[in-house]
Amino acid sequence: MLFYEPVNEEVLLLKKEKEPKQMNLSGEFRKRQEIKIVDLFLSFQEWQKLNYDIYTLRQMRREVRNRWKRILEDLGFQKEADTLLSVTKRSIVSDSQNMSKAREFLLKLSEETTIFPTSWELSERYLFVVDRLIALDAADEFFRIASITYPKRVHTVHDEDRLKTAQCNSALS
Repeated sequence: MLFYEPVNEEVLLLKKEKEPKQMNLSGEFRKRQEIKIVDLFLSFQEWQKLNYDIYTLRQMRREVRNRWKRILEDLGFQKEADTLLSVTKRSIVSDSQNMSKAREFLLKLSEETTIFPTSWELSERYLFVVDRLIALDAADEFFRIASITYPKRVHTVHDEDRLKTAQCNSALS
């Protein structure tokens, strides 16, 4: 035997109200999930950019350190190059008067050579290295070798003509 329950209008209204709310909840859930996915993707992109920036900075630091090491080795500090370049929190200035000379020297070095990349901010690390070079009376010789090895390139009319010729040749190819 089948028994039929009388259908109450209030029960029907409640059922109708519940169904759209459940659909809205699933729609809202889906929207939240999409937002989370987009946020994760953006976070991943930001992480990738940050990771690339860190890698680039490390490469620049390594390149600068290698340039300094090469010059120190050319000066005859083959065994001492790493020691001269090592700077820690415990590093001290040999003479306080040398620090102002070291700042001037480092500024001159950055302006007149390409030992530092163009976007490089002068590091306090190299102040200590220059201080050591001044104490060893090797700063002027270091500058001379740095000027020869990493000269500041001045663009001349001849360079511009060569650049235009190269651009024309590549356009014709």
